[in-house]
Amino acid sequence: DYSNMGSMEKLSRETKGLLHEIHNGLTFVERASVEQADPIERKLTEQINTVFKNCERLEYLVKKEPPNRREEAKLHVDKMKYDCRHLESALHGIQQKRFVDFPIKSCCATYD
Repeated sequence: DYSNMGSMEKLSRETKGLLHEIHNGLTFVERASVEQADPIERKLTEQINTVFKNCERLEYLVKKEPPNRREEAKLHVDKMKYDCRHLESALHGIQQKRFVDFPIKSCCATYD
């Protein structure tokens, strides 16, 4: 179905774009101060949730693809989900590092 293919490609492009934005945001949030990081982390979390929702929709659309395209389309969606899980894990790692480092830095700063 042509309309399915068009909406699937559009949603796929949008999702790839979000993955790229998340990756760039992680680079920025890693270097950000605690005050700067909080709103960025919230936005990244929202974008990650959107990617997962888009992937759910794409998985549904994959089932409507012609059999000769279905496997490739499924692999594409699976890769985006894998990439998003990896980015989500990276965000959690950055948050954990900030949580662990922040009290030490703020505590030790008074003794300098």
